[in-house]
Formats: sequence, structure tokens, C-alpha cells
Amino acid sequence: MLTILHILPDPAHPVTFLLGFCLPWSDAPAHPVQVGTWVNMISCPFLTALHKKGFLNFVDYALAETLLKSPNGFSEAAAAFICHLSTATREGHLSTSVSDKIMPSPSIWRNADNQEIPYEELTALTQLILKGVQELPATLVTDLAVENTVKPIYRNRNHYYFQRYWQYEKEVVEHIFRLENASPLIEINKQKIEEATSKLSLLPEQSQAIISATTHQVMILCGGPGTGKTYTAGQMIRLFWTSLDETARHKCEIALAAPTGKAATNLQNSLQYAVKDLIDFPQIQAKTIHSLLGLRSDGSYSEEFEHNRLLKANILLIDESSMLDIQLMSKLLAAIKNGTRVIFLGDHRQLPPIAPGAPFNDLLKHYKSKNTGQAVELKKCLRAELSSILELAEMIDCGQSDKVIEMASMDLPGIGYTPCIADRNAQKSLLEYALPFFYDLNGAEKDNLVLLRNANRFRILSPVRQGWLGVDTLNQIIVKRLLELRGNNNVFIAPIMIAANDYRMNLFNGDVGILIKKLTSSYDTDLSPKEGDYALFAGRQVPAVLLPRYEYAYCLSVHKSQGSEFDHVLLLMCEGAERFGREVLYTAVTRARKKLEIWGETEVIKKTIKQHSQRHSGIMQRLEHRSAAKIPQT
Repeated sequence: MLTILHILPDPAHPVTFLLGFCLPWSDAPAHPVQVGTWVNMISCPFLTALHKKGFLNFVDYALAETLLKSPNGFSEAAAAFICHLSTATREGHLSTSVSDKIMPSPSIWRNADNQEIPYEELTALTQLILKGVQELPATLVTDLAVENTVKPIYRNRNHYYFQRYWQYEKEVVEHIFRLENASPLIEINKQKIEEATSKLSLLPEQSQAIISATTHQVMILCGGPGTGKTYTAGQMIRLFWTSLDETARHKCEIALAAPTGKAATNLQNSLQYAVKDLIDFPQIQAKTIHSLLGLRSDGSYSEEFEHNRLLKANILLIDESSMLDIQLMSKLLAAIKNGTRVIFLGDHRQLPPIAPGAPFNDLLKHYKSKNTGQAVELKKCLRAELSSILELAEMIDCGQSDKVIEMASMDLPGIGYTPCIADRNAQKSLLEYALPFFYDLNGAEKDNLVLLRNANRFRILSPVRQGWLGVDTLNQIIVKRLLELRGNNNVFIAPIMIAANDYRMNLFNGDVGILIKKLTSSYDTDLSPKEGDYALFAGRQVPAVLLPRYEYAYCLSVHKSQGSEFDHVLLLMCEGAERFGREVLYTAVTRARKKLEIWGETEVIKKTIKQHSQRHSGIMQRLEHRSAAKIPQT
């Protein structure tokens, strides 16, 4: 039986910490690890001191203690290394590399206030971790240079992994290599595509992307909002289709997918626009990746996919690919058959996935380094109303904190900045400002399309869940205030976000919709779903009583907002945002179509821009090694 350790991470990074990610299934202890006492506190004085100061999570130590219980004795240095590997994994890194320095740096050990370990203690910790590498018991480490046994920790050259993440990374590298080197199932006439693109009003890089997809089995198309990624992808599929003869069209199967329902819908709309005048083009329903693969919420496969997990598609487009973690990427690639053309769309500057790994960014770096045209970046903004917002986003990505504050404070059209501290007064001011934007949702029931359009006009975004300006706090207060202010109106309409996958209803975590709730009187505040209540999602209506778990979405976490865009965004930059790095600010800013307002502390914004959320892995090095060797690698 697998032992599970539940930890309490930051709500924006929900993680269930499994001993199974490092222990072979057969070696998992038969009893739960008891969290509450440290058996070896006396033998670990330095780690104990770090824990008391809040720099060491107890669960990381509990894992180290469990793994090191052996006849070989207990080493504080080895425990420090395992604690660092565990901390790095919880922070999203796939591996820890050790040479003359440690990557990621032990500076990722931070306390609840996001403070780094003081320099002297950080230096001592670094030396202890380096010593710990040498003192790891051989019973715990599989050195892949000399053996291929299953142990909790894997070493590949100077990279160390927990067993599960080594396996996921290995599978991603193998499948990418397999797909890149397979003969195409559908031959695309490059000359016809080049002639066709020359007749379209496309930017050079858009044409380059389309032509590149004719010569490469796997490619990446990246760029920020408004640069035309999905438009280019739609034109790409159109040109591919029109270049095929009748026999090839009969064999051609196209699939569209994205991590969220909203992103899948956007991709489908772009394709439908591109092929609207083609009479013989097949109907294609974009899906979430979980739906495409038949994955249940627990990661298992539905009965339909249990015995045959290969996708039928021979052309596959994946949007918002930067949201794919290593596990989901591994499952996706394993399901793609040899000869399928795979096009990944995404913005590498957005937040990395919540779970460990950032394989999209690793692949992008690899293809850029090869300079073979497999990675094409669109840089020109094609939407005039977004130009100033994207200029601000570019400054954020370049780490220019002073220029960001200066530009946001200039009262430019579409951009505003209000300095404030997250306290009761800021919350009061926020409610006074924001509540009128939500009044329009309420009143008599309107046309469904009007309701959905109104719901996407304005949204509050916050990087944190708790506190005066946290997501959970604000949603609770806004719902209460709107109920109080509705007067005699007995129809309550609220934006919601699905918080759990439901394959039966085809609703997935992150899908945003509108809840229409009928109340019995002006005193009725019972919002539990009842017969007659319903929710609207893009293109369909769902009885409220059949909805999976959902939450109100007047305010969204920046993480959950990925894949969505709103006319007007109010971003709250309160203390705690800095731990996510500049990617959280870039992601939030680029959710705004026309207007962006930032409320928050200047120092918090500067600290956030200063930090960079880069995930450490061995994917790029392993792909380069395989490309050079052109032979399979274990």
C-alpha cells in the first residue's frame, strides 16, 4: 500500500506529497509516516534549527528520516541533501544537479514570509548538502552509469531525481525522440504550402511557422497574447487540408486540445474561422487534454482508453502548452502514434505548471539551440488595444522593475496603478470600486450570450488565496454583499469556476461559467443548487444540481486565470506574490484585453519582478545528447 504524506503548501501550488514519487511501489512502508515527532532531532541540530526558524518544512525532513532508516545509520548531511531534493520537487523542479554548485540553489529554502536563509547559514547548508551527496547510502541511489535497479533516488551524471520524476522525464525524452524521427503518416506538399502562404497576408514569422510544420514532425509556436498564435495555427491547418488530395483527406484525422476548457474553445473558434468557407472540412471538437486522453481526476484511464491509449489523430494541435506539467506531458506523448505531426502552442513567459516540471519551456530551449526552425516565436502584437499592455508585459519579462512602476504610474490609456497596502481599508476601497462591475450580471434573465459576454468584461485577479486581498476572502465577501444589495430581484447570477473534473458532464477543473440561481424572496440567501437553477458555459447549459465542485469566480487566482482573457482586469499585488516571480505578474497583466489596473505595494511589485521562476531539469541536456548520438538511451 502506498504511503501518503499530506502537506500544507501555498494554496496556489496545491500538492499531495507522495512517498510514491521516490519509493518503488514494492518498497513503500506498510504504515503511515507519523508526522509530529522527530526521532533523530538530536543527531540533526543544524536542520532542527532551520526548522524552528521556518526554513525547513517538516514533511521534507520526515521523508529524509523515513528513507535513511537503515542499518547504515543516520547522517545529517545525507538528510540535508534529501530535504533539498524534496524541497526542490515541491517547488516544481524535476532534479537537483550537483557539481561545483547546487542547482536549484538552497536559497529556495524560505520561510512563511518568503525570506531567504541568512548568508552564513545558507553557506553552511550548501556545504552540508554537498557533503550529503557523498554520504547517501548506496541502497537509496541508482547510479545509471553502472546499474539499472529501482531505488528511491536516481543519479544521471550530476543530476539527482526522485524515482517517479526520473521516469516521467525519461519517457518525455524518449517519446519526443521517437516522434521526431518517425515518417509522417500524412505527407504535406511543402511547395504547395509555400506557394499558398505567399498569397496570404501573413507576417514572415507566421509563414515560417506554417512552412516549418511541413518539414518537422514536432514543432513549437510561441508568443504572447495578441500575436496571432491560434490564428496562425488555424491557417496552418487550412493550408494543410487544401494541399491534400482526396485520398489523403480521407485518411487525415485532426485533433485539437488544451489543458483547460476555455483554451480548447478558443482554439476551436480559431480553426472554425480559418476553415469556414471549406465545404468538405470535417467537424472537429476541441477537447481538454484529460478528455482527449480519457484521464480521470485520479490520473487513471477511463474504460474506453484502458486497453488502447493511442490517439487516432495524425495531426495534433495543443494550445496553452506551458501549462503542461511533466506527468501530463508524459501521458500525452505516450498516446501519440508514430508519424503524427504535433504542434505545441504556448507562451513560455507565463507561470510554469502547478505540478513539477516545465517541459514546454525545456523543449523550446532545445529547439532554439538547434536552430532548425522547430521553434518559431511570434513577437508582433496584432491588436492595437493591447499594445501598451504588452509593452508593460515585455518590461516585466525583462526584469525592468523601475520602468514597470514608472509606466504603470503614467496614467496611460488602458493602464492604471494605485499604490496600497493590503489591509481593511484597501479591502473596503476595492469593494466600493469593484461591486458596480458585477451589478450588470444580476437582474432579469438575459440572453445567454449576453450574460457570458458581460461576465468576461471585468475580473479581479490575485496571486494569493488568503488575507485581506486573497481570492477566497474576496469571493466570500462579494457574494455576501451582492446578495444584500439585490433588492427585490430574485434572480442571482454569479461567475463560477469548476474546481473538479467531471467527465460525465464534460466539465473540467478551470472551466469558467455563469450560475443562474432563482431565490424565493428578497430574504432568501440559500445559494445551494436546486431544481430549475442552471449554469452556462461556452455553447451549453447545465443543470446546477449536476455540477461538479465549483467556486465563485468574481476574483480568480492568477494561476487559475491562465487560458482566459477579460476586457478589464484589476490585479491585486499584495505580499506573498513575490514568491511566484515575475511570471505571476506577466501572466496576470496579459489576461487584460483592453484595460489593466494594478493595486498593490510598490516594493512587492519590484521584488516579484526581481525573481524568476525557472524550473530545473535534465530534459534539454538529454535531448541534446540523444540528438547527437541518434541512438536510444536508457
